[in-house]
Amino acid sequence: MYNNNDAYDIFHAILQDCNTVGLQQLEPALRAGKKLKIKFGCDPTQPDIHLGHCVVLEKLKVLQELGHQIVFIIGDCTALIGDPTGKNVTRPPLALETIHTNAQTYQAQIFQILDATQTIVVYNSTWLHQFTLAGLLPLFAKMTIAQLLNRQDFKGRLQAQKPIGIHEIIYPILQAYDSVHLKSDLEIGGEDQLFNLLLGRELQTNYQQIPQAVVTVPLMLGTDGHKKMSKSLHNAIHLQDPYMFAKIMSLSDALMAQYIHLLHVPLPNPATIVGARLKDLKMALATYITERYQGAEAEKQQRALFLNVVSTKQEPLQTIELQTSLSSMTLIQILKTLKLVESTSQAKRLITQKAIDIDHRVVNDINYLISIPSTFHCKIGKKLFTTIKTQLT
Repeated sequence: MYNNNDAYDIFHAILQDCNTVGLQQLEPALRAGKKLKIKFGCDPTQPDIHLGHCVVLEKLKVLQELGHQIVFIIGDCTALIGDPTGKNVTRPPLALETIHTNAQTYQAQIFQILDATQTIVVYNSTWLHQFTLAGLLPLFAKMTIAQLLNRQDFKGRLQAQKPIGIHEIIYPILQAYDSVHLKSDLEIGGEDQLFNLLLGRELQTNYQQIPQAVVTVPLMLGTDGHKKMSKSLHNAIHLQDPYMFAKIMSLSDALMAQYIHLLHVPLPNPATIVGARLKDLKMALATYITERYQGAEAEKQQRALFLNVVSTKQEPLQTIELQTSLSSMTLIQILKTLKLVESTSQAKRLITQKAIDIDHRVVNDINYLISIPSTFHCKIGKKLFTTIKTQLT
């Protein structure tokens, strides 16, 4: 067991690369041995947790080992709205059945990292669905429109004259109320969540509670190397991804350095490695992460598949799904929607150069039409080889 000062030093060290607000207020209690109630939440808008979530979960694991109480919130109520953070358009609503199906997968995945016996899992519908109109009005009265429209993404939409739904404005209030209901001591999330987390701190003060400290972790970039890892951007590596090993092997050197740092992988910085040893380092990273989240047997199978792909080029490295209400789409429309190409002109150029194969046949027609639903293999250039599955909504 750690003494209180050692525990505080470890607590502080694990958060040293994070942005914090109010953390200093916890120091006396931590040095006195107090155990914190630490809040972390995810909206089950998709069925899978990805490596970006693991940046937070790995820190929570260490904090849990120090004896702090981790409360994992599955936002089945807030998922009905969808977090507007970073969105420049209103998100389409999800069906309740879809949310519940996605939520069922979350617990099994987080317990690959956190100790199930020491983690409290709650659904925020438990308390948010109990609100009546008479109960919501006093809650909403504690915030102003000016406060909420101060969010950068809302400002951007207003300037671009894009609509903002009333339900989107109340989303951060509902997330903040989770902190009030739980009386959390600390909330942790990604850097893009800072506004929402600070609102929880402010709302607790309005309810005469001690405001929670706030910790935000750096955002992990997705496999595209440009935008944050996101399920909706199709650039995520999910914890249950059957091609996790191959996707890590496709990372740029800069991304490899970030993944090693953010996931606390015990490997050297790629900047210190040169030549063929860099490929060995990437192989070691793929091995570590795949074993860490899927086990040794999965790593063994995925490594063999990857080596087979490299030598034969016969198997796609991933499956991407597209849902649409259209009965058919052109190949160019599909590639643009999935962000597999940057523009229509790029897609046309690739087709003209005979650089796109569908089911191992070269596409020559820029108006190539694909019926929905369908599943097909798509090869773009020499590097990207994927399976695309289209479904009707």
